[in-house]
Amino acid sequence: MEAHYPRWLYYPIPPLKQWAYKNPLPYQRLAARSALPKLCAAIDSFQPDVIFCHHSLPNGWLVAQLPAQFRLPLIVQEHDFDEIADCDRYPQRKAAMQHVSIAPR
Repeated sequence: MEAHYPRWLYYPIPPLKQWAYKNPLPYQRLAARSALPKLCAAIDSFQPDVIFCHHSLPNGWLVAQLPAQFRLPLIVQEHDFDEIADCDRYPQRKAAMQHVSIAPR
């Protein structure tokens, strides 16, 4: 399987990563502006049956923003339980992750 990693305005390094960790939505929204057109084009070209994402944030959240005609079944694999557990401490992070779990299809 060939994987493609399009460039987008999401660069998880300090200090951006720390700023966006507790409240990811502003950064996610900015990054989505650069990624959604490329993601839609890739889906249109490849015609997958399902989308598999590593991590709810940023990847699952981005897929949850797709226009209706590009929405497919979504599988998310979390690799870091602390990122999930931190939702109890950071309400904005929890809201962003919940958006992934209840994204319309």
